Formats: sequence, C-alpha cells, structure tokens
Amino acid sequence: PIQQRCPHHPTTPPHPKVTSALVSNVWFESTGDDTFAVWGGDKNESAVVWQDSVAINPGILRPDWYGVCVATYGLYEVAFNNITCRTPTLTNPIPDPNNSNTPSRWRADTSAFVFYGSFWASYPTGNTINLNGWHFEDLDGNGYLSTDGTMDAPSVEWDGKMTWTTSANGVVAPFYIPDADTTGSDMPHIVAYE
Repeated sequence: PIQQRCPHHPTTPPHPKVTSALVSNVWFESTGDDTFAVWGGDKNESAVVWQDSVAINPGILRPDWYGVCVATYGLYEVAFNNITCRTPTLTNPIPDPNNSNTPSRWRADTSAFVFYGSFWASYPTGNTINLNGWHFEDLDGNGYLSTDGTMDAPSVEWDGKMTWTTSANGVVAPFYIPDADTTGSDMPHIVAYE
C-alpha cells in the first residue's frame, strides 16, 4: 500500500480524461489541500474507483480554510468504496470571502465528501457517484454521527457540526453539495450504501 505523510495533493486525474481507473489501498495523512480528489472538470471522467483508502487531517497548508477528505470537481461516474475519513472538528474555520453569508462559505473539514461545481466542473445528465461504505471520524478515531450533525449544508454561522445529506436512494451519508457551486441539471447524482 501507498502511505504518505506530507503536504501533497494526490489527485486523479492529472487533468486529461481518465476512464477505468482504480485507486486502491492508499493512506494519505496531513495533505495540504483536499486529500483525495477527482478533477474531471467537463471531461466526464468515468469508471473511476477509489477503494479501501484512508484520508487523515486534510488541508494543513491552509489550516481552518480549505481541504476535505474527498472532493470532486466534475465527473460522469465514480465509486468510493470503503473510504475512511479522519478530520478535525474545527472551532474557528475561516470563511471563503467569495461566498460570505452562505453555507458554501465553509471549505474545510465540513463533511467526508464534498461535490463541488467550481473549476469548470460538470456533472452531466446520467452521472453517478456511489458511496459504498465509509468511516467518518475525528482525529482520535471517534465516529461522527448523523444524529449529531447538520443536514444538507453547514450552517451559515459555524456550529462545529459535520454535514450529512440524504442520498438519491434515501441513505443519510457524510456529504454535501455546496449550493453556490452546483445547481439544476448539473447536480451530482449520489447513491450511498452503508
């Protein structure tokens, strides 16, 4: 397995269109930005699978401001299977100055998975994002629970609660879609299985 403990930004793809990619059994800790990311933009990445991987303490180069365990920026089809996200509970996060007074102002450690519409991201009609099992924990390994969190988007005034959303198939999972980024037919279609 790959193990990394440094300010690095492991992403797939490196920007050309990627299909049929498998990222498996990796461990990244203390990354400078998002830990695992799919930067598909408008290239419609498909058959991309991340599995059995661990992300710990994202965003250390921009502390309290930017970085989540898993982020996407456009794709057509991806699966995240058995992903562990260990992220801190922030007490004083720094808001994004371009999204003041909206739930999208929080860009760091708000959920395990965040599906952005920025950086030319496209989620075309028929897109599918599968979340198949996850472990969502604080840095000490204590599980975050949906019953202790907030639903659909972080609160405008930070309350320290992690965000959970109901997937297309009715399962509550640790993700959110920033409302300032993605709207209408370009919405990510997320199905989740615990």
